[in-house]
Amino acid sequence: MHRRTGTVLLGGIFALLSLADAWQLAEAARGRHPDPASLLVMHGVTGALAAAAAIGSWRARQWAAFAALGWGVATAAMLVALGPVLATPPAERPQLWASAATVVVAAGVAAWYLRRWLPPTV
Repeated sequence: MHRRTGTVLLGGIFALLSLADAWQLAEAARGRHPDPASLLVMHGVTGALAAAAAIGSWRARQWAAFAALGWGVATAAMLVALGPVLATPPAERPQLWASAATVVVAAGVAAWYLRRWLPPTV
């Protein structure tokens, strides 16, 4: 089966994002991160969605696009929630919203690409 370079790259990117979330959870389990439980739960959710997008991209499954969108929405929600959860100063919160918007756009582009180039599942 021939894989498009873009789907392979997206699979690799989502795999790295999943590993980053797994690392955050491992560090928290070792007591090296004082993050609140709600933030750790979000890392688990975003990591699972990124792993699903990576697997779906690699296996050329159309549902990878939905996993990519889910990752974008969950990550954006986590970024927006960082303000209240970590008591971020109000002057810095617009940057979190801008970051969340950037993530949603990037996830949307990834989902569009995956939906366009992956074969329909039967």
